[in-house]
Amino acid sequence: MLRGKSGWLLALGIAAGAAAVWGMARRGPRAAPDIVLIVIDSLRADELDRTVGGRPVMPHLSRWAEGALRFTEARAPSCSTPTSVAAMLTSLPIPATHVTFKRGLPEGVTTIAQVLREAGYRTAAYSANPNVTARLGFDRGFDTMVEAYVDPELSERVRIQPRHPGWIVRPEVLFDLAWKDLHDGDDRPRFSYIHILQPHAPYEPPPPHRDLFRVPGAPEVDASIPSIAAHDDRPLDPRWLAALRARYDEHAHYADAAVGSFLDRLGSDPRFSRAAVVVLSDHGEGFGEHRRLFHNTTVYEEMLRIPMLWRLPGDGRRRGRSDARVDLLDVAPTLCAIAGVEPPRQFWGRNLLAAEPTAHRTFLAVARPPALRYPPFIALLDFPTKLIRNERTGEQRLFDLSRDPWERHDLSGEEPERLAEAVRRLESELARCRALGLAPGKAAPPPKEQLQRLRSLGYAD
Repeated sequence: MLRGKSGWLLALGIAAGAAAVWGMARRGPRAAPDIVLIVIDSLRADELDRTVGGRPVMPHLSRWAEGALRFTEARAPSCSTPTSVAAMLTSLPIPATHVTFKRGLPEGVTTIAQVLREAGYRTAAYSANPNVTARLGFDRGFDTMVEAYVDPELSERVRIQPRHPGWIVRPEVLFDLAWKDLHDGDDRPRFSYIHILQPHAPYEPPPPHRDLFRVPGAPEVDASIPSIAAHDDRPLDPRWLAALRARYDEHAHYADAAVGSFLDRLGSDPRFSRAAVVVLSDHGEGFGEHRRLFHNTTVYEEMLRIPMLWRLPGDGRRRGRSDARVDLLDVAPTLCAIAGVEPPRQFWGRNLLAAEPTAHRTFLAVARPPALRYPPFIALLDFPTKLIRNERTGEQRLFDLSRDPWERHDLSGEEPERLAEAVRRLESELARCRALGLAPGKAAPPPKEQLQRLRSLGYAD
């Protein structure tokens, strides 16, 4: 919730700022605010405030966040990119759309890019992640979609270890391309979606970020995805784990420098200094909290909690911290409010600029691992109750996040009535999803020429 008197004033300020934005949008498409949505892949919520040896891991973004509206209890509806991005673009829970790594958006589902394009926006997407792709229907509504990871002119092949080749798209390359397109002389309002891959593994930051947070005496680590996967679900040497987290921190530091530079460019530009800018992640990252590393495999908090920051145009107070519980389904309705357009009835999320964003919320989250050796999971978060169900075995676990925020103590055997109520709520939410009647989208397996690149990121068996 918004904390104390200052939180109440913040809510009023947000509402006033939103009203100013809506008025500006209604005066015509050219007066509508530009919107820039930046996704930093695999960024844990706690990374934004993390310090190592007194040095902040993400100094640029944490400083920029001081002038933003920051949601400290934001979550992704999935631990994987394609499912989370589908939910964010459509404001629909994943069990309703059936999106997976190999199945795209259903026909007839509206995306926020379509809504904004119909409102007069020029829309463009720039993706360094091969799972944010037209193959899965994520180009729906975008005038332009750049799939940089599979573009040989924008990506670079790297060799992490002799048997572990991979590709990277440097974030500065993606930002430079987006910046050039923003200044192409078209005066229509812009919606730019920019999805960088860092700090997603392989954790291979270039100098001067490499070795910045090296742990004295820690072993060298191979931070490629095959190596990380080889340690998954096994007892971990604390020194190895500390060294791996240090490499992730260094990769986050690299992402922070690139994002910070782009945000500075926006802030100094006569036009885009007035843009609405959103910075968030698509999911978190695991470091052995529940015997899991990387992401894609669980619905525990370390893989769901994300940073979410909003810099809003217009007058009124538009900064501060909110502990309202929000998730990525809320992004599209809020962008509609900023643009001054009515959201489609399809959207399930809520406008975060409303004066009362703290009402009771129920969330669904899923894990749909690309590797068959991992079971699928579904979770219901009805705070403080969280229910996790293994969809392969039917096993269920129950947690109280107010007393046990990192899900250490399973209450399913101790509180059967609470478990039964959580199961009832989960089934009710799933029934709502089925009632939409959405048929699964067409199968969309990656083409053969992309499989090697996907394997290097751990997305194909």
